Amino acid sequence: MVDVAFIISNNRHHPAMMVPVIERLSQNPSMVCQAISLCRLRGQASPVTAFRRLGVELHEILPFDLRTGPAARGVSASKSKPKSHRYLQSLVWRLAAGPRLGRLLSPAPSLVVVANDSAFPYDRLVRLLARRKIPYLLLQEGIRFPLPGVPSDLAYGSSGAAAVAAWGDSSAAYFRDVGVEPSRIHLTGNPRLDRIRSTDWQVEPPAADGDESADRTVLLITNPIDEQGFCSGDEKHALVRRFVDGVTELIQNQEIQLIVKLHASESRGDYERALLGSPVCDEVMITTDRPLYPLLAVADAAVILASTVGLEAMLFGVPVGVLELPRIGFVFDYVAEEAAMGLSWSKPMATQIRKLLDYDSPGVPAFLSAHLATFDHATDSVAGLVIDLVHALGATDK
Repeated sequence: MVDVAFIISNNRHHPAMMVPVIERLSQNPSMVCQAISLCRLRGQASPVTAFRRLGVELHEILPFDLRTGPAARGVSASKSKPKSHRYLQSLVWRLAAGPRLGRLLSPAPSLVVVANDSAFPYDRLVRLLARRKIPYLLLQEGIRFPLPGVPSDLAYGSSGAAAVAAWGDSSAAYFRDVGVEPSRIHLTGNPRLDRIRSTDWQVEPPAADGDESADRTVLLITNPIDEQGFCSGDEKHALVRRFVDGVTELIQNQEIQLIVKLHASESRGDYERALLGSPVCDEVMITTDRPLYPLLAVADAAVILASTVGLEAMLFGVPVGVLELPRIGFVFDYVAEEAAMGLSWSKPMATQIRKLLDYDSPGVPAFLSAHLATFDHATDSVAGLVIDLVHALGATDK
């Protein structure tokens, strides 16, 4: 009998959140954990090694990689993919992934831990869990904000979790707004962030084409804002090209080295094509494989779009700039809460980046406290919550 099944669909930040919790739970000989990967449904290889070192087998949901469309339900994302993609999602789930998952969850575990309850394939997963009356814990995977065109009944967190492990007070407010009962919301922090301050991330600064002469390093960290529904893929790539054009003089003058760190779901080739014709296209480093934290350790400033990475940069003491999205503005509350600088298209971008490099916001400590209940004890908090839920839901020690 499995006490807890952990289900991932991302081969980076999902295991980074869940592996420490499984490791902590494994110290209790009466607690049996199982891990299931939906990564191949998202076209990603499963992180087998990360779980194997814990003695936990990672069960694959598919024997092959499949990318079936955008992860979120944003308006632009849904319009950018034909109905055939949504049909393919349904077909793969009905004929392969759903039955396989059903077998892996039989007999039923006492609790399932998931990082998402709204994007495909989690929307199908939580319906399966509801039919089988298997409770689940939603382990918050990223900062929360409303996505364009997403009805409230389809919002992240609104699908009926037995409990929600929220990062902090700000996230708790979001979950209450989407209808989660306050008694089901628990402030735990994020296990992925526990070791940031206790790890030595010092590395040699990466260089584009061997050029280490630039004075300072600016890290532009992208994320799939097209899948979130804020724009199309072409508009996202054009936004990055516009930014590069805006800081070209800084790169040519060797004031900065620009590194573009892509999200795991993004294509390096798409961005290389977007920069074709730029006088500095060969001087901009575009990377998908380099780990984020060593890059933050050498960055003098970080520029973000709409992602959790702003919090992580702040934990490294790196000044954060939020790039204005056309027709949208600054996503999330980084800029509104004066913890990050808003980078506007109405001003010269090079001038703003020079200012960002020396930006020191006194609002960062309060901002981090509002969004992270703990910076270093989240693993204990989540593991304790899991144990409490398993016991409360009627499981008995073995």
